[in-house]
Amino acid sequence: MHPVPLAKLAFNNYFTNELFSSAVNNLKNDEHIDYAIKLGMLLKAFVMSFQSSGLTDRNNENIHYIRRPCYEGCPNGTHDDQCQEIYRKRAINAPEIEAMLNNIENIDKTICANGTINVPYILDIDLDYFHYEESLNPQDTSSFYKLIQNASINNYC
Repeated sequence: MHPVPLAKLAFNNYFTNELFSSAVNNLKNDEHIDYAIKLGMLLKAFVMSFQSSGLTDRNNENIHYIRRPCYEGCPNGTHDDQCQEIYRKRAINAPEIEAMLNNIENIDKTICANGTINVPYILDIDLDYFHYEESLNPQDTSSFYKLIQNASINNYC
C-alpha cells in the first residue's frame, strides 16, 4: 500500500489502536515525519540531504528539503564528483551546518535566526548521512554540537 493513503487512512481513524499500530509499522524512509505533521504532532520539517533526486514532499508543504550543490566555499562553477566527495566528507563541519541553517532561515525566520533554531525541535540523523570516515571527525564540531545540545529530542537511526 502506498504510504500517503495509508497515512491519511490512519489520520482519519487514528483512535483505533490496531489501525494506528499497523500504519506506524508500515512507515519507511522518513514517512514518519510526514505522518507526524499530518497528525499535528510536528509543524514543519527541514530535511538536509545529499540527494538531489528521488526525494518527494509527499504533497506536504511543511516539509522542506535542503540540498546544496556543493561544499561551502567551493571555487568551482560546475560541481562534479570530486566536489561531492569533499562535501560529504565535511558533512557536519561547522561551515556546512551553518550554510544549511542559513537556508532554513531564508525559508522561515520565525524558526531560525542568526544561525540558531529558536523553537523546540527534534534532531533526527540517519546514519547514511555519513558517507566517509572523515565526516565523523569534523575539524570544527561547534555548530553540530550546538544542534545536538539544543534539540528537544535526539534520534539517531
